Amino acid sequence: MKKSVIFSVILFSVSIAQPIFTTVPYYSYTKYSDQFKEDSNGMGIYASLYNYPHQLDFSVDYTNINFKANVPKYEQTEMTGVYSYFLNENLFLKGGLHFVASDYRPSNEGLATIISGADYNYNNSNYGLEFFYSNYTKYTPKSLKIAQVHPYFKYHFEPKNNIFGNFDLMVDYNYIKPSKSYLYQDVKESYGSTGLKLTNNKGKWSTSIEKWIGKRAFALEDGGFTLYNLSQIYTGGYGAGISYHIKDKATILLKYNHKSYIDYNKKGHSDGITSSFSYTW
Repeated sequence: MKKSVIFSVILFSVSIAQPIFTTVPYYSYTKYSDQFKEDSNGMGIYASLYNYPHQLDFSVDYTNINFKANVPKYEQTEMTGVYSYFLNENLFLKGGLHFVASDYRPSNEGLATIISGADYNYNNSNYGLEFFYSNYTKYTPKSLKIAQVHPYFKYHFEPKNNIFGNFDLMVDYNYIKPSKSYLYQDVKESYGSTGLKLTNNKGKWSTSIEKWIGKRAFALEDGGFTLYNLSQIYTGGYGAGISYHIKDKATILLKYNHKSYIDYNKKGHSDGITSSFSYTW
């Protein structure tokens, strides 16, 4: 949905050896191409409190989707809380919950468990593994359970002449397995997708481009803070973002993303823009 900036803020905060508090309000707008949905608006706030070796992260999101043909709009509220414990300055473990309350009954009262760990160094390569397990009790005729595994690896490199700053190349893979899903006339299968993201950091500017291929359904992203759960099968996407850092305390970000999906056996796509402002005390 909107939180690519959050993961960057978290990684930046853990590199500072002192208590730190960060807030990130954000807004997103998405336009759809299919025959049912018109557009959507999303807004929310993320907050992070870090005091080595502990970190607490929390976010609240509100999304509404406007439909065509005078169909009432769809509203959804999400809450996410994550606790991180640092075994040392570079290795941390996480645990948390993601809850969704929605007008769309199949995804209403969905609860996801977040478990992850990573070896991280701000100016070096790092890797991590995330595991999500979601349970949708309102899904009929049986409850829907989703298991998701997300390994990733980021390679950090700096050209010798340093004219172009430094770069981060991230490769990740998502494996998603529905259980008792009854998605699309009892389609029961696993979904896999591979992503690639390149980020350039030079001075106060950071720019990124990314692309992923494969399939996703009911996927959690951005460390478990972002959920795509409208029973659509996503079939690929790409995006680009740019951010500007102000005096090492504030960051403004603008991001564009495009996603392709299948909804009721018909192809569609969405184009979204996200803006955010983060400030650290």
